[in-house]
Amino acid sequence: MVRIVPKFLRKDKRKHPIIKDAWGKSARARCFVAFEDGKRPVEVAKKLGLKPKTVYQYHWQWKKLPSHFEESYRLLKYLLKKRPEARNEMIETLSKKLDLPEYKIELWLQSPWGLKQIKSGKWRQILEKQRKLEESSRNRAAMLLINAFKYEGLTYDDIYENLQELVDKKSKKGKTVSSNNTAANMD
Repeated sequence: MVRIVPKFLRKDKRKHPIIKDAWGKSARARCFVAFEDGKRPVEVAKKLGLKPKTVYQYHWQWKKLPSHFEESYRLLKYLLKKRPEARNEMIETLSKKLDLPEYKIELWLQSPWGLKQIKSGKWRQILEKQRKLEESSRNRAAMLLINAFKYEGLTYDDIYENLQELVDKKSKKGKTVSSNNTAANMD
């Protein structure tokens, strides 16, 4: 499940801000381009004036990505900004390919690293985790139903009535909250 947290509520994990060059590239992006050109981490560290440990971490990250990732990611980001219809086409295509509703893809793209996850191929791992979680939740619910039937002697009608009561309680809570909001707006 994709969770979107507003920027002002998000905890910034960085100690120092990302410093970009005149072309808007971070040190990480510049390292990735140098690695694409066949430079070794030691050469890149000397050329860019970075710590070797940092450059080796970037090299390790770079090896996991598809070739020319940074350039293709920047191009994709640029195209999606310039052509909103391309964004809609991409959402439709991904929805069909991943067998997910379009609103989930839209939420994913709105998350801070959503586009990078899709571009780098990490979406496969994330979707697999989601599917396993949903499957385990369904299995747990099935086991609870079996337990209710077999060991507690409940009937289908008993379970249905209990579920209906829960739904009614939740809908009443939702109505009271929404009616309180409308009353507050009227004042």
